[in-house]
Amino acid sequence: MSAEEINELMLAKDDMEQTAFHIAAEDDKTQVIKEIWEWSTVKLSAEEITKVLLGKGDMEETAFHRAARFGKTKVLQRLWEWGNERLSPGEL
Repeated sequence: MSAEEINELMLAKDDMEQTAFHIAAEDDKTQVIKEIWEWSTVKLSAEEITKVLLGKGDMEETAFHRAARFGKTKVLQRLWEWGNERLSPGEL
């Protein structure tokens, strides 16, 4: 796959404007979240990684919001750690 195709796949949204990252967070798929994150950090630019972390679905919620809404504490912990590593204080 080309870098452009990988980027498109990683940031693709479904009919509810959610990425795979949102869906995995909501469904408490900790291993899936980890895999998507690892692929993102290898294949995407810093700007695109920020889009993965801060991307919003049709309800204007990030993956962090979705995990919180559904009580997915392990996913929340992971997302918080990654956010602290990659985002500026203003973005958090």
